[in-house]
Amino acid sequence: MSTRADDPAIPTTRTRNRFQPARLLGAAFLVMFGAGVVIFTLPPYVYEGSTLDDFAAAHSDDVRLNLTSLVGVVLFPLAGVLVAWSAAFLRRSVDAGRTSPSIGGQLGVVGAAIVAVGSLVAGAASSAGAHVAAGTVDGGFAPVPEVGYGLEMLASQVFNVGTIGLSLLLVAFGVTAWRSRRLPRWLAWAGFVVAPLVPVAWMLGMFPLLFAVAWVAVATAVVDTEPQG
Repeated sequence: MSTRADDPAIPTTRTRNRFQPARLLGAAFLVMFGAGVVIFTLPPYVYEGSTLDDFAAAHSDDVRLNLTSLVGVVLFPLAGVLVAWSAAFLRRSVDAGRTSPSIGGQLGVVGAAIVAVGSLVAGAASSAGAHVAAGTVDGGFAPVPEVGYGLEMLASQVFNVGTIGLSLLLVAFGVTAWRSRRLPRWLAWAGFVVAPLVPVAWMLGMFPLLFAVAWVAVATAVVDTEPQG
């Protein structure tokens, strides 16, 4: 007659959930990128029909100039690093237990790379444009609003390319995680719905873009990371 102490331990496939700091990467990306988008779209926005004189006058204001520099030098570069890091975490999660990386996971990383490069270039161009339009306080460098306006336009166009990468990220990770049941289906479907709207977010008050960034934050926080078998 055996006792409970003599019985062999029954193996289990469940693993105790542990806190993973990497799950906070998406939230950090949301904060950095979201703040950058809000500041980036503050007046004078190049598509609002402001004149070159208005553009130069606005950037001669120290507050506006410092905010633009904050976006280009700090917020967008950090957001680019964080989204790439988040995508790497998501790819490892959706491919956990696989012998080879999934196509969707790889496409999601490509999308994140497009967002990262777009954020870096757009931020740098916007910051440079603001300084060129403002000139220097001592008068050593005269304001050149035409060049500054052109750099701001370049930043906007590159930023638009980055939004295409974000759409690709949503669709790729959404499909892969939905098929592997690593994300809630409602979250995957939400990504499918908003993805086509992200490239035209500027026509919709930037809300689809901010929703897409929030999607990355939520997906990074809730994705199932345990191997399935």
